[in-house]
Amino acid sequence: NEDDLDKSYKAGDLLGRGGLEKEYDLFLRGRDGGDIVEVDAKGKIITEIEKQEPRKGENLYLTIDAELSRVAFEALGEYSGAVIATMVETGEVLVLVSTPSFDPNLMSSIGFRESEKIEKLLQDPQKPFFNRAISGLYPPGSVFKIVSSIAGLEEEKINESTIIEDKGFIKVGDYLYKNWYFTQYGKTEREVNIVKALARSVDTFYYKLGEWVGADKLAFWAHEFGLGEKTQIGLNSEVSGTVPTPVWKEETQGQRWFLGDTYHFAIGQGDLLTTPLQIN
Repeated sequence: NEDDLDKSYKAGDLLGRGGLEKEYDLFLRGRDGGDIVEVDAKGKIITEIEKQEPRKGENLYLTIDAELSRVAFEALGEYSGAVIATMVETGEVLVLVSTPSFDPNLMSSIGFRESEKIEKLLQDPQKPFFNRAISGLYPPGSVFKIVSSIAGLEEEKINESTIIEDKGFIKVGDYLYKNWYFTQYGKTEREVNIVKALARSVDTFYYKLGEWVGADKLAFWAHEFGLGEKTQIGLNSEVSGTVPTPVWKEETQGQRWFLGDTYHFAIGQGDLLTTPLQIN
């Protein structure tokens, strides 16, 4: 489009519009060749002023594993979702799948003949062009209890000997904050230490832990794990998510922060929003 003409493109060029094709477009496309010549009034070449040889585009080698990606894509089936797999030691991305998806060949010069299919994709309410792996924001849920655990230990609010008696819920004023085990089965976990709290994902333990640590320290340790910030994977559509604090809530929602907000924060719920890639 018109805006692209200021960025080393010329009218009629095809270019990457998303993902790695957008991020590395100039690297991948190479350079057109051409001659600058002086001609007379009849168009006859008088002299050659400059000649530029065409340059082939560079190759971009990915760590993506095609077979693993196919397995992930098929496993998601008709669901909307994302699957990410990385090498723990290096951070290399093996799988970065988002569904529903689309056939990128439709966006090529050949694919433009399939304009009806493209229009259908653009109007699809499930948003196949939306990359849920890096742009979707979701409450992380109980995986965030890893962060809460480390916050409690590092801030010395708990240790390996800290015990909480799980009664199935904690009552604050008129509100009940329940443990999932009590909600689903009407049962309690009894005495819980940090090991059991993680193994059994005991909400009541983390409610108290969050209360002792405080929302600001929970937010600090969330940022230490890279939440609330882009991972710098190199894809322009990545979003940073939200790590809430009392000041943030006052500024964005005009509301006070309550103890219940801290409880929800400590178990990865409430206003905490992360991308699947950040959680990976």
